[in-house]
Amino acid sequence: MGLFSKTKIRDAVHGEAAVLSMAPTAKAARQQGKRDVDYAFRLAVQAPGVAPVEVEHTCRVPYDKLPTIGLRIPVTVSAADAHQLRIDFDRMPGLADRAAAAASAAQQGDASGAAEALGYRLADPPADER
Repeated sequence: MGLFSKTKIRDAVHGEAAVLSMAPTAKAARQQGKRDVDYAFRLAVQAPGVAPVEVEHTCRVPYDKLPTIGLRIPVTVSAADAHQLRIDFDRMPGLADRAAAAASAAQQGDASGAAEALGYRLADPPADER
């Protein structure tokens, strides 16, 4: 799907994708002062009736919905071709929402929940540090 494509995905299904990598595009890197810029993603897509697949996707990202690597994000994909996809930014929590959820979890002593609210997963410490 093209960067500015308005084509509707006719056989759309809702799924999720893990962000494997992401970086601002060359154009975005030159757009100083803009809030919403274009990012190139590598995503591991999973959706009902769609074989799991890794895809590359480029789109404009709202500044307050910027995901982190490892975060699972909502997507809409074509049931016939998972390379046709759209990241569902409307279904994603914003940075302020994620920060509030992390703060709430931290106040309750839930370090793992705080990390997950921000899109991270705490790793177990090495065996020699336990």
